Amino acid sequence: MKIVIIVIVAILVIVGGGSATIFLTPLKDKLFPHAEQNTKGKKKEKESDKTDESINLHEIIFIQLPEVLINLKPTKGHSAMLKATFIVTLTNAKDREVVDHLKPLIMDQFQTYLREFEISDLQGAAGLERVRQELKNRLINLVSPIKIRQILFKDFLIQ
Repeated sequence: MKIVIIVIVAILVIVGGGSATIFLTPLKDKLFPHAEQNTKGKKKEKESDKTDESINLHEIIFIQLPEVLINLKPTKGHSAMLKATFIVTLTNAKDREVVDHLKPLIMDQFQTYLREFEISDLQGAAGLERVRQELKNRLINLVSPIKIRQILFKDFLIQ
């Protein structure tokens, strides 16, 4: 039984060591030349993404949404209210009209989502970032193909 275990361990060491040698040394480039081309392509894609993200700050469009006043889910017999104002940022001035036209639908989506929260869900930076991302996702789904840059919190008060 000991011999079988020793043989299995020896095989694993040889295979693992050989794999590590191939992938952690220049041998990888000689044996897998296509892998280097793929990583160069990914680098070029990342560089092009960076140039898309560089935007003139004077061209950003800010659209303030109406203030929302929402009852949060009660916890331990205590009810709480959320008072919030959001600002949507766009990169194209032509999209302002569409977002303005869809404000009632946007506000409905936001309020429906925010009503499901308890106070503890909204505490801390992680809670607020989670809310920001979900609101952005809902907004993107609603106004697609318009490009939403981000959602800003103007007011976010829990009472």
